[in-house]
Amino acid sequence: MSKFGLWWVQWNKNLGTYESRMTVGSKIAIIGDIISRGFDKVIFLGGEGGALNYSGSDYKSGYQDGREFSRWIFSLGGVKYYVAIPFKSPNGQVRGNINKPFRETYWKGWIDGVLSVEDPNREGVYWALENAWMFHEKQIEMGGGLPIELFEDISEYIHDLGYKLVWIPKLGTLYWESTNIKKAKPLVDYIFVQPHYYQSSTIPYIGDGVTREKPYTFDVLKSEYLPITIEKLGVSWEMEADESVLGHCGNCRECPGSGIRISSECTVYASDYMRAQIESRRVFKHLAYYFGTNFEVLDKLNQYCMENYRWKYI
Repeated sequence: MSKFGLWWVQWNKNLGTYESRMTVGSKIAIIGDIISRGFDKVIFLGGEGGALNYSGSDYKSGYQDGREFSRWIFSLGGVKYYVAIPFKSPNGQVRGNINKPFRETYWKGWIDGVLSVEDPNREGVYWALENAWMFHEKQIEMGGGLPIELFEDISEYIHDLGYKLVWIPKLGTLYWESTNIKKAKPLVDYIFVQPHYYQSSTIPYIGDGVTREKPYTFDVLKSEYLPITIEKLGVSWEMEADESVLGHCGNCRECPGSGIRISSECTVYASDYMRAQIESRRVFKHLAYYFGTNFEVLDKLNQYCMENYRWKYI
């Protein structure tokens, strides 16, 4: 069983270096904080790329940016990890030219720059674009996708070098047939879909050929979304939570509201991801965890799940 923890990073333009956004309470977190909580893999990322340094759209710029990020990660040491391949730049635009041959692209440069820093702890890379429809022509035209041929080249290059590839697409719908997840699956080693149950009180589905929405209840998560993930897609979940379980307004569906209510109800929503697996007797072999930037979120959820389900959240 592998458990991937998401470690958020931010480029500090004024200092010309990267900074970790992770904390334990009010203190800056260190690598030991994630290892001690049961994670054996870390994914270093900055959103879909917007928080990572960007110096230009060509191969040379990609190499420089990737090497810079890799050197910073290497300085942390001590944990097996995956490093993000960013898709978007800080202004929200695509970082490179998706119509160029792969060998000339920003992304080939980024990968080569990352790998120019030798590090035995690096196990692979993470494709940062979260769009589950990324190969659709309309998404490509809107700047939110890429041709499948380019993704195939990226995947082949990474695997030929002996590394693995992770993808965590957003899938806040029961209409899984329209996505590109099954097309991407042969190209990716680990796929963790984002259920979006923690964030949303409704979920789209197809009824009578028309997209409709219904309440996103625990029963829907357990009896509909979970079987789709396992039986239809054959992938895993990202466990979703954030500082809302501590009473601060974040991405939980209960925001905005009072701190006490947010803390109580959002803790339940976050723990429902584990409860659904336990009650279904289908605990995923591999899991990825989004928990905001504060490790105290995980501590609270671990305690809650042990008290209520006799099962650790992590």
